Formats: sequence, structure tokens, C-alpha cells
Amino acid sequence: APFTVTAAMTVLLAAGLAADHSNTGHTTPAAAATTRALSSALRERRVGVSLVLMTLGGLLGGAVNLLVPLQLHRNGVTTAAIGLAFAVSAILFIGTSAGVAQLGDRAVSAGIGAVATAAAAVTLVIVLASTSTVAVVAFLIVRGPIAAVIYTITFPLGVRGRREAGIGVATMAALLN
Repeated sequence: APFTVTAAMTVLLAAGLAADHSNTGHTTPAAAATTRALSSALRERRVGVSLVLMTLGGLLGGAVNLLVPLQLHRNGVTTAAIGLAFAVSAILFIGTSAGVAQLGDRAVSAGIGAVATAAAAVTLVIVLASTSTVAVVAFLIVRGPIAAVIYTITFPLGVRGRREAGIGVATMAALLN
């Protein structure tokens, strides 16, 4: 039902936007400058890596937050136990994030992002091999610290590159969000 309602609302919104014949949304000189700034930002390597890492983190996080509870429930795991598994993963995420933040600039690089991305790919093998409760919980626990590295370095990496791209910190934050 939620997906049906959302789909119906989206169709209505799309129809309403398509029927709008006002001049709003057309390119203006300010919009052209914004487009140039964003284009420049996307060409800067660190900004691009930052955006890719944030996208990867969001995709993996969304999939994990949706699919892990469904699979564990299907395996007969209680809601409380699922919550506990997520809590342990979150504690590991927070602890790892604090550790990465303590490393400061030494941790903020595309190379660290590449290692974390490779580690994320390897952890997916766990749930590809088995959807048993042990495998899914192990995946969730191992994934927490890896996701922490990805998320913790993403914003500082983008902020480093944003200066060369000619955009402000707020623009970089908006891009990542």
C-alpha cells in the first residue's frame, strides 16, 4: 500500500509539473553560473570521489537497512534480536568513525576510499554465499566499520577538492546530501 500511494502521488506530481507553463525553472544568468560551478566541481577528482563514495554508502546503507531485517525476519529472528544486531553494528560504526576522525588528514584520501570500497565489495560475498542468520549477522557486523570509513572520509575529501573546483563548503555539503 505505501508504494501504491507513493506511485499515485508521484504520477500526479509529474502530471502537475508537466502542465506548468510558467517561466519558473528556466535557465537564468544565475542558474548558468550555478551550472558552471557544479560542472567544475564534478571535474575535480576529489569532489568526484567524494560523491561516488557517498552514493555507494547510500546505496549500500539503503539496501542493508531494507534487506537485512527482511532476511533475518524470514529466518525467524525476533525483532529484538534484529535490533540488537543493528545496535552492535552501529556501535562498531561509531567507534570506527571516531578512530578514522582521530587519524585526521592521514585517512582522507581516494586511496583509503578505494580500500574501503574493495572491503565493502568483499563483505557482500558473505551474503551472496549464504543468507543464513549467522552469515547475515556477520555481514552486518563486518560492514559497520567499513561503512564508517566510507562515510567519515567523504565530506573532508570533498571539502579538500571543492576549493580547486571553485565552490563553497555549503555547495559541497549540498552536493553530498
